[in-house]
Amino acid sequence: MQFESTLLYRYKLRKLNLRDESILENLCTCCTDYYRITEGKAPDINSASKIIEEIPQGKKYKDKYVIGIFDSHNQLIGVLDMIKDYPLKYEWIISLLMIDPSKRHIGIGKSIHKYIKTQLQKTNAAQIRICVTEDNKSAYKFWKSLGYTEELRKKYQLGNKYSVFIVMTLTLISKNN
Repeated sequence: MQFESTLLYRYKLRKLNLRDESILENLCTCCTDYYRITEGKAPDINSASKIIEEIPQGKKYKDKYVIGIFDSHNQLIGVLDMIKDYPLKYEWIISLLMIDPSKRHIGIGKSIHKYIKTQLQKTNAAQIRICVTEDNKSAYKFWKSLGYTEELRKKYQLGNKYSVFIVMTLTLISKNN
């Protein structure tokens, strides 16, 4: 799937790599609220590199898509991290959609999701999976509003914090097709 220089309304999408670590680190610092909710602590100096480099066991880096969301001034205002065929073939997981707090609640996340959903449907993806901590009530409400349904809840430690994480899915195509 290609995201280089994709224009989406007023936003530009571009795949990020380690050369973008410093601008991604600035975004992580702006999004301290997200880190406190999910990990129980502020982001650290490795937060950006973790987003860019961490992949689930058994996956290859070519299956990982870290997409930067840039405004009209070419400022990074958000990041989307997805893994192809995880945990199952034809299923994508959005492991992170993080938007600068000053840019939230104006439709950016919804626009990005609509675009990504359309792109994934073109690849014959059957389902999108996300995982949200139950403490992040606004994120849960956001994903629910996009049609995601709750599959299960699981207690897990992330950073300094044990939380209940909610796995939610959105079916893109029928498995009978």
